[in-house]
Amino acid sequence: MAIIFVGMIAAFITIIYMLPENISLFDAAKIAGKMGKLNTIDFSFNFNDRYTFWSGLIGGTFLMLSYFGTDQSQVQRYLGGSSITQSRLALLVNGIVKIPMQFFILFTGVMVFVFINSLLLPFSLILQV
Repeated sequence: MAIIFVGMIAAFITIIYMLPENISLFDAAKIAGKMGKLNTIDFSFNFNDRYTFWSGLIGGTFLMLSYFGTDQSQVQRYLGGSSITQSRLALLVNGIVKIPMQFFILFTGVMVFVFINSLLLPFSLILQV
């Protein structure tokens, strides 16, 4: 997992470094927000909208059931513990670490979006958004 963290941090730093000089990290976050990339929760029951809270809840439930129930790395955590308490603690720590990691992955993707748009669009159009 350390290799994944190092790679994500390296990608994030590279993207921030390669942004135009006039765009800071905070400016990039503002641009992404105005372009609708930081809209996190949509509670609407619109079946035509693919990304809502409800689709994430249902899909995430089945994803976590499959991941924590059948994945080899997770089963090794169950069996590798010297007691049931240690196995439960290993799963709990793994779940707690994965949530901030997922947010960081998504934010890195948002910064990639801003970086690509900074290459494709004129700077004046980016700031107007």
